[in-house]
Amino acid sequence: MKMSEFSQDRQHLPKIEAVDITSYLVLQTSYYTREQMKAHKSLDSYNFYHNGWISKMGVKRLNNNNVLLFARVNHSQRSHETPLKTWVIASKDGDVQAGHCDCMAGLSESCSHVGAVLFAVEDMVKREDELACTSKPCEWLMPSHVKKIPPAPVACIDFRSSQAKRQNRDSFSEAAAARAKRTRRSPVEPGSEKYMSYFQELTENFPKSAALMARDPFHKAFIPKSTKLPKSVLEYRTPLTLQLQPKELEQLCQAFELDELTTAQVGAIERATRGQSSSKTWFRQRAGRITASNRRRVLHTNAEKPAKALIKAICYPEAHSYGNKHEGQARRAYERMMTQEHEGFSCMDSGLWVNPKWPYMGASPDGMVACNCHGNGICEIKVIHGEIRLASSICIAYNIA
Repeated sequence: MKMSEFSQDRQHLPKIEAVDITSYLVLQTSYYTREQMKAHKSLDSYNFYHNGWISKMGVKRLNNNNVLLFARVNHSQRSHETPLKTWVIASKDGDVQAGHCDCMAGLSESCSHVGAVLFAVEDMVKREDELACTSKPCEWLMPSHVKKIPPAPVACIDFRSSQAKRQNRDSFSEAAAARAKRTRRSPVEPGSEKYMSYFQELTENFPKSAALMARDPFHKAFIPKSTKLPKSVLEYRTPLTLQLQPKELEQLCQAFELDELTTAQVGAIERATRGQSSSKTWFRQRAGRITASNRRRVLHTNAEKPAKALIKAICYPEAHSYGNKHEGQARRAYERMMTQEHEGFSCMDSGLWVNPKWPYMGASPDGMVACNCHGNGICEIKVIHGEIRLASSICIAYNIA
């Protein structure tokens, strides 16, 4: 049999109903049981049809008032092979006489492929009764045939159940067909006045809409604003200054002034240096600046002849290993104590804060604190050993020996 010998006019389809399918698959061939047919939507035959396993279907009237149905149905397991040839003979009123298929089970006149053809005819006959015969878009309305099942991204796979797919087809009506015939509006030309007006209005009402991210010039609003870090003090050093004599260098330093920083630059430095001793940026930005750790030594040194150790400490700061080792432990103890005494207390990491007006001065607090009762503040952790000198009033207040 060839498909070219069969008609595609579904007006010639036999009036197969659900009771006829049950009679053939249960009573005549015993391929399914009564219990299985009660849950027919879970049967392979039903799902083969609704999942697009039927490639083509044709109908031919026979001389004995019967109808021959011929269809090409995909294999159950080997979908890439040539579709099977499946045929069914039924009377015009829907009484199924016989069926056959090229598959192994089809030799016994019943298989999932024969069942799929019966469910397909039953569905199309039902639609024929519901829809007008003059509705061309409804003619031979079957699930699209699945020729191959190639691998595809998950986002491109239709995971809807057979029932959901059928509901989608059931929603196809004359009104839907009429809407499909309507002339579609021509697309708006990109860059036109109407095009730009639409996205301008979208920007005003939904400024964070994803549709704006790929369209010029609206995408510029999504580019993160980053402030470039200012030059560190050591970056002002040039190959020429390295060749100067001490007196010439001293004269140059007396006239040298660092550029004042903006509030944005100060914030950028702080964010980039929150790792403190674990951040290379912290060392670069701290070098050459007077910080809290060396402020006292700067005030007490001879300005005419400062100590070399102090200059080295300012220009080439080193991490304090003892303080770094115990700072975390002290901070955790501090947080536990403050949490009990202050509502909503929090302690966050802090980077290097540079004075915008006097950029040669900076400080790196050990933490930025905040609470509901006292607002914002800083946390400074000090290691008490021989190198640290505390005022006597502090020792008395905190009972420090």
